[in-house]
Amino acid sequence: MPETPFSAPLTISAAGREFLARAEPLRRIDLAPEAMAATRRAICASVASAGVAVQTALGVSVSGGEVADVPVQWITPQTGGGAGVVLYFFGGGHITGSPEEDLAITARLAHLSGARVCAPWYRLA
Repeated sequence: MPETPFSAPLTISAAGREFLARAEPLRRIDLAPEAMAATRRAICASVASAGVAVQTALGVSVSGGEVADVPVQWITPQTGGGAGVVLYFFGGGHITGSPEEDLAITARLAHLSGARVCAPWYRLA
């Protein structure tokens, strides 16, 4: 499919328009199940190492579990998470995303808040 250039609105700054002009062109996403699975694997592979690096640097622990029969990822700060629990839902429009992909975010959230973070795994389209 042909690529579509991204047109920046005139209401943003010249620097913002220049930045967006250098962005990759918009491409249609192949929504076939096999293509989506490959896209999800590629995205996860591209960000997983960053999450592990942040986890290691901050000393948070990551474990799996279940809450009400829903699989979750628990991220616990070094302090043990006595400050409560943060429920974190990853983004991705039900097309991409996972707790694994957002580990760099949830590890920081646990570290900075002192709370355990619960990131559920939920079904994608």
